Amino acid sequence: MPHRTSPSAFAGAVLLAALLVAPALLPGLFRAAAPDSSLSLTAAALAQEETPPAGGGRTLLVGTVVNSLTLVGIGGVTVAVEPSGITVITGADGAFELELAAGSYRVTASQRESVAEEGIAFFLSAEFVGVEVVEGETTLLEVALTPILAGGDVPPPVPLAILPRRAILPTGGTQAFNASGGTGSYFWEVTTGSQSSTIGPLMVYTAPNVAGNHLVILSDTAGNVRTASVLVSNPLAVTPATATLPFGGSQRFRGLGGVQPYAWQADAGTLSDTSGESSAFTPPATSGEVGVTLSDAAGNQAQATVQVIQPLAISPTSATLDLGASTEFVVSGGTGEYSFTASAGDVSPTSGSATVTYTAPSLVSNQTLVVTDSAGNSITAAINVARGAIRVTPATANLDFNATQSFFAFRGTPPYIWSAQQGSLSLNQTTENERTTFTAPDTAGIFTITVSDSSENEAVVNVNVNLDVQVTPGTASVALEGTQEFTATGGSGSYIWSASNGQVAPTSGPTVMYTAPNVAGTANVIVTDTAGNSATATIEVAQRPRLTPATAVVGAGESVEFTVFGGRPPYIWQADAGELAATTTDEGVANEHSATSFVGAYNILITDRAGSQAQATVQVVSASVEVQTNQESFREGETLQVDVVTTGRGRADKFLIMVLPNGIFLPITGTNLIGPLNTIEPYARDATISDETMNLLTVPLPALPAGAYTFVAVLNTPGTDPLVFINHLALRARTVSVR
Repeated sequence: MPHRTSPSAFAGAVLLAALLVAPALLPGLFRAAAPDSSLSLTAAALAQEETPPAGGGRTLLVGTVVNSLTLVGIGGVTVAVEPSGITVITGADGAFELELAAGSYRVTASQRESVAEEGIAFFLSAEFVGVEVVEGETTLLEVALTPILAGGDVPPPVPLAILPRRAILPTGGTQAFNASGGTGSYFWEVTTGSQSSTIGPLMVYTAPNVAGNHLVILSDTAGNVRTASVLVSNPLAVTPATATLPFGGSQRFRGLGGVQPYAWQADAGTLSDTSGESSAFTPPATSGEVGVTLSDAAGNQAQATVQVIQPLAISPTSATLDLGASTEFVVSGGTGEYSFTASAGDVSPTSGSATVTYTAPSLVSNQTLVVTDSAGNSITAAINVARGAIRVTPATANLDFNATQSFFAFRGTPPYIWSAQQGSLSLNQTTENERTTFTAPDTAGIFTITVSDSSENEAVVNVNVNLDVQVTPGTASVALEGTQEFTATGGSGSYIWSASNGQVAPTSGPTVMYTAPNVAGTANVIVTDTAGNSATATIEVAQRPRLTPATAVVGAGESVEFTVFGGRPPYIWQADAGELAATTTDEGVANEHSATSFVGAYNILITDRAGSQAQATVQVVSASVEVQTNQESFREGETLQVDVVTTGRGRADKFLIMVLPNGIFLPITGTNLIGPLNTIEPYARDATISDETMNLLTVPLPALPAGAYTFVAVLNTPGTDPLVFINHLALRARTVSVR
């Protein structure tokens, strides 16, 4: 059985007394509307009788209202629109004032009683008391309103409605809200932000400069309440805001804030996607500045700037120098000023010039010269420092079985001595032995020819005997926009790379990095050597895997099935919490997940064979809340009882709020009962959810301004923002009217 807990009745009296000591914060007893037009009936009009309607009484008015008639206050008192659509009241001059929506009506009245004292009396309901002054005596009339339709039937009431029920705005953005249905006039309130008006069928809301969830509250004269939620987003932005890219480079940009969906556009170059949260930009093959523009659904725009540069290059890429010898290197491409560093030796100048002079150290060694531009791009030249370095031409050779090739040595200190790893050498007899003819063996492979001089300096030549160029790996699986490294061996001379789909960088050298396109399919990477020999690697470009459902909302301990599509099976599964039936599956095979017994959110992660990943979210919910009152409508002196009923298990922050008719809200805390106005204060932090009924208030109602009073109960994920709806485990409101 549920158990009941209750704050003291004295605490309830304190809450209601607080409402009475702050009259400046509450609206008047009735709401006023600026009149569009008015209609008055004098006391003489009461004598104009027609055939009495069903139920007896006198007909005061039969007619059609084309435009709305707005009530004018009498003697400083203004009157709200009733559920019947009309308010009737008289002053000392015996005049009636009406407020009517467009349509045809019959107004009838019957005498109830006479009283000795004059005054103004009224009762806010479908039937209410008006006051007629007749020969100095105050007569109370019971007045009723009946709409007249073509068929003679009374239409059913139209429920109060607000459109739109949900809006997404940037900070400072605006949204028009419309009211329909309900009874009488419409009244508007907002929890945060500003509003164009407080009464009428149309209100324009302006979002605050704070991201989060906010409420627009609509009520009518009968106390009906409807709310709309507004999600306010941060300003639209692109990250990174700037980038520097060489020809053939790529940069992925991401959108932040604003109102999705996003749209992408570039001044030049190409984009992998024109919509979505991100897009990869490939610059054009021309230097200069390019803008990448992001637009959101609200018409906001943000831009990133890309500086397109030629790839950084150095010439020559390698050099062989004698001890202490010098040579020039020339740099091109890149951006900004160049700076130079050498592992050993001297560089002049070290920055500010595209041409530098490098002087080798007095030590036989292998050195490097590194050039870096202002954007941090760098490239390296290799330098071989030798004592009287020997040169051999050609430096490499590609031969068939038993084929011959002549080699010539120069520099160093002759005479020269030649040797071959395999095959045979035939010297051209001269004093210096600078020439030799090599005959290849009948075995395929890469073999070396070594030449040395009298100072014991050496040079080595590589000979490729009937060995084709090769690329490793020969096949690969790559995700959309993923990367894969390829290496070339064999062949003759240098290597040139290309791709049928996607990109390779750099386009020359023994090793390159391939970047797949944003389209699934088959691509080829081709490497070609100086002699025209080529090799091809085949790449399968696969869609990224996707996990469905992307979000699952389950009860504590319940089960849900997830399935993977796309990517490269098999898939490896991981769960931050709970249990998975399988750790690996194939494509399209469901994997059952058992949720935890605790309320909260966690992730399910899968990884495919190509290393691509997909993620899903599990939201465990195990709580509900109800707000109960002993009546729907109250008068002064009647007992108001408010109970909060919770069910479920887990832990939550509890928030209890009372919303006044003017939109000001009072948080009800667990200690002082009432928190500061228009703030969110917890009733309890990290409380245990259980099946219980908590008595919030039981108190005789003092004299209060008439209108709708709303009690709101929220169960929130512990430690999170209660103004963000995704953090709500449960929320319920109860509205009562005070007459």
